[in-house]
Amino acid sequence: MVHPLFGLFAEPASTILLTTHDSNLAAIEKLAGEFSFLSARIGTVGGDKLEVNVYGDALISAPLADLRKPWADSLQATLHDEVLA
Repeated sequence: MVHPLFGLFAEPASTILLTTHDSNLAAIEKLAGEFSFLSARIGTVGGDKLEVNVYGDALISAPLADLRKPWADSLQATLHDEVLA
């Protein structure tokens, strides 16, 4: 069985993932339909935590404040290594 997060993080070459304001959603869906592309709303953005739900089950749930430092430190370390290379 395929892990439920596989579809979320696997992005084949023919897949486009985008973020837009709700007011643009209908136009995007219409455009996708005109070119026979499959479109699906897979989530929303906003708030003070990261939460990933699959079939109603929260697989990831963490406050953004807890995630910011590890993310920033990782990015800073990577960029620092690139500059020194």
